[in-house]
Amino acid sequence: MIAYNKPQTHPSNNAIVVVPSAARYADQQVDVMCAAYNCQPNETFRAAQFRQHREIFPEGQFIALDVNADRVVGLTVSMRVDFDPRKPLLERWVETTNYG
Repeated sequence: MIAYNKPQTHPSNNAIVVVPSAARYADQQVDVMCAAYNCQPNETFRAAQFRQHREIFPEGQFIALDVNADRVVGLTVSMRVDFDPRKPLLERWVETTNYG
């Protein structure tokens, strides 16, 4: 199932679109995640993991793409977990996901 077929754009700015991710953007996804979490590449998903997530669950992988620069400026990474707000998650994301 594909969530949608057309890129979603903001009416006043067609430079950024939200589209399903593609394997060719995996290295850029690593860069974005490192920038967002102020971490090193070995502390987050690797490009191979982004590609694997796309293969396993393509409907849930999206990127925000600056179409003028062909550059990833945002992404989604999600995982369903049982969450109890009375018990905060104290481990790092990479530990929660068993390193991807």
